Amino acid sequence: MTDVMCPIIEDSIQEENEEEEELEETSEDTSSTLIDPKNSGELLASFAKSRLKDKKDKEEEDDVETDLEFTDEKEEFDVTGRATYLSVCKKLGLIPVSYFLRHMTDTHLSLAHHGLASQGMKALSYPLMRNTYILSLDLEDNWMEEEGGEYVAAMINENCYITDLNLSNNKLGSRGCEAICRVLQTNVTLQSIDLSANDFSDKDAEYIAGAIYENNRLKTLNLSRNNFGQTSSTVLAGAISENEAIEHIDFSWNNFRLKSAASLTSAIASNCRLSVVNLSMNGLGNEGAFGVADIIKLSGTITSIDVSNNRIAAVGATVIGKSLETNDVLKILKIGHNPLGLDGMKILVKAVSHDNSCVTLLDLTGIEIDKELRTMKEELQQSRDIQIEHGSVMSDYVIVPKPKKQTKFLGTAMSEVTPDNIMGIIKVYCDTNNIPLYDTMVTCDKGKEKKLSRADFLSGFVDAGIELTTTDTELLDNMLTDYKTADGKIDYTSLK
Repeated sequence: MTDVMCPIIEDSIQEENEEEEELEETSEDTSSTLIDPKNSGELLASFAKSRLKDKKDKEEEDDVETDLEFTDEKEEFDVTGRATYLSVCKKLGLIPVSYFLRHMTDTHLSLAHHGLASQGMKALSYPLMRNTYILSLDLEDNWMEEEGGEYVAAMINENCYITDLNLSNNKLGSRGCEAICRVLQTNVTLQSIDLSANDFSDKDAEYIAGAIYENNRLKTLNLSRNNFGQTSSTVLAGAISENEAIEHIDFSWNNFRLKSAASLTSAIASNCRLSVVNLSMNGLGNEGAFGVADIIKLSGTITSIDVSNNRIAAVGATVIGKSLETNDVLKILKIGHNPLGLDGMKILVKAVSHDNSCVTLLDLTGIEIDKELRTMKEELQQSRDIQIEHGSVMSDYVIVPKPKKQTKFLGTAMSEVTPDNIMGIIKVYCDTNNIPLYDTMVTCDKGKEKKLSRADFLSGFVDAGIELTTTDTELLDNMLTDYKTADGKIDYTSLK
């Protein structure tokens, strides 16, 4: 028996050595063609073609072998990309991500908060290009920046399996936006992409619009927590009105103010596919509420809309309530944390009480109601299945005083606050009360740019323990124009 097994073992060892030599040759070929951000798509495509050619050549060689070798096993295609990843990491001098190596065959892979940076993404792009297992990929908060965005774009261009991609909070910037949007124009695999918190601004709206125009497979698009404003509203409107695929779109935490949002809301109203829309935290005001009313009145597909935290008062609630009376499609309306007043809330509750209304959730979170409104809510809930969320209920014995007009900003008379002295007022207030606001701003400034977006600047106050009223926020918006840089961010260095 020993004499029979020895030749087999020797052949097995020889085959293993040959496979190792082939792997080393593959590694050398791979390492010599690492992705260059400027022509990453071409190199990845070239790499894929070369691999396919090698495979085809090997198959042709196998075809001419004799029948005696018919039972030899052929080298299998590496569907995970493991060998390629290890080779590229070695070439780049990177430590491979062990979690990635252990989960390369998962259908959902989360590499969020792994600190990959651009070089880590460069190494990942090769195996992800050929991996056939991963369908959902989460790359949130990896500080890829613009160069990393280009590697992601190159990977998307070759991968035809990933359908759900999260690229949020990666500081992709304009270059990253352009590269990814260019690939999205022809991509037929992705169904959902999250591009939130990536420092996109008005100048990047053209790239986003191009992707929305051309892509007819994407169903979910998240563009929240960027710096899109009035110009973006006009540029994006045309693309959104024409798109017939996107069902869920998120524009929350941007800068679509007042009437500047008119083009965007008009496009959303005319779209024939959108189902879920998020416009919260945009400062729409009563002027923007007219656009929201048009969406509710004209759209025959939107079932959920979020306009919370938008400074919409009783006037805006009135026009929205009027549009609700004729709507028989909307199921969810989120309009909490707005200064609607009791009258505004009563109008909305009456509007969803109509027989043709399909609303199952009216979200008035953060707004107090009185006894009459509580009774209206209870009677409505007895007649049909509806959930109404709201703030606390005013006591029967509480006399609600008329709100006093705010006269001071952080201890200084409102009339004395000017664009020239507002930063000084904030600094004096913080020094007097031992509030480390500047240090908090530095912590929020992950890019060490000495400037923050409006959302991050306001978040810095909250993190430092300073409560800002709606009036305070409006004053900051009006007075900080001198401190805004070309990209719309706020220079906070004078708080030091």
